[in-house]
Amino acid sequence: MTGLELNKEYTYPQICETVGWEQKAGNSKKAQIKEIESAYEFYHPVNKKTHKQKKSYIFTRKVRDLVEPSKSNCGGTHNRKNIQPMIDYLQAKFDLDDNWYSFTDWYCEKLELMHKGICNAVYHPDEVDAVCEKYNISDGKLFCEYVSAAKSELKNMFLKALAYLEKKNKITYYDEYKFIYRLGKRTIGYVITDCINDTIKEIETAVCNDLNEDYVLSKR
Repeated sequence: MTGLELNKEYTYPQICETVGWEQKAGNSKKAQIKEIESAYEFYHPVNKKTHKQKKSYIFTRKVRDLVEPSKSNCGGTHNRKNIQPMIDYLQAKFDLDDNWYSFTDWYCEKLELMHKGICNAVYHPDEVDAVCEKYNISDGKLFCEYVSAAKSELKNMFLKALAYLEKKNKITYYDEYKFIYRLGKRTIGYVITDCINDTIKEIETAVCNDLNEDYVLSKR
């Protein structure tokens, strides 16, 4: 396990990568952050544009060695009650192959839990109006927020169910990105890889943190 450098700025994902921890959510993440903050003296750097503190850390002194929080002390119940229906459905529905699928492909085509046209409509204002008119939806903004929330919750359940099934040695899956590029006027190519997952997540986290600090998009 590599130690954290003093007087260097770290985001939460960068801390986890440096010390060899898996990034968590909920109570597990809170337990990790509590351990980090008790093991080091630190301060949150200030955003030069907004003059507000960032969520990142700069450590000034090491108090003691980090001890990774275990499942027994992170405060959660650690049962699978909320994802058991998804686990059961995946096991009944699974058609195993080596193809790459986007989350939308999984939700709409493989698992048949959402309608692809409705999922994609939220990215196109003109299509939102058409869908709302077709299904007698009066508030287009609320419709988009609902679809976004539904996809977010479904993604959370889906990934947790996959992680559980992999832990039980029932499946093996890979979290990969697909990059599409143009070879000519009529031809496109693509590459699928998981080699730069961490880099992509770091960039996404940094961009989201900056947007949140500038526009106060979320309290989380």
